[in-house]
Amino acid sequence: MAPTRPLVVISQPIPPSALERLQTFADVEMGEDSSRIMARADLLERVRRADGLFHLMHDLVDADMIAAAKNLRVIASMAIIPATVDVGAATARKIAVTTIPPIVTEATADLNWALLMAAAMGNDHGNPGQGNMEAGCCNLERGYSRDHFAPEIAEACKHGITG
Repeated sequence: MAPTRPLVVISQPIPPSALERLQTFADVEMGEDSSRIMARADLLERVRRADGLFHLMHDLVDADMIAAAKNLRVIASMAIIPATVDVGAATARKIAVTTIPPIVTEATADLNWALLMAAAMGNDHGNPGQGNMEAGCCNLERGYSRDHFAPEIAEACKHGITG
């Protein structure tokens, strides 16, 4: 009998290149809509069967979720600190918890200042009259999603500020 592949549950879509790498060694179940947070009941049901969980910073991975996931061996968090993960409960079960490195902190601060300056100037796209909003590049009405700055979206949009 061939060994079974591990199951990795991902709460929201990730870039295709990352998904392809994961699929070389694991079966993957992924939330389909990057503009919606997966319902806790749905995430809990998927995590019950999972060997690994890759979640975004808004997903609460508490002691109840960890206890329900009998096969869970790793929790990968797309956050700089595991604020939404019960690290104590994971440690008690010898489940590894990973986070992203804080390498984007300064870049995030720079981007926020640029956005504040652009907003103060009434310039939402850096190139007046060119309409990134109409192109769907800066659709903030959908809410936050990690793919707002995905390469395929970012390359189609105009960037920069004037002033």
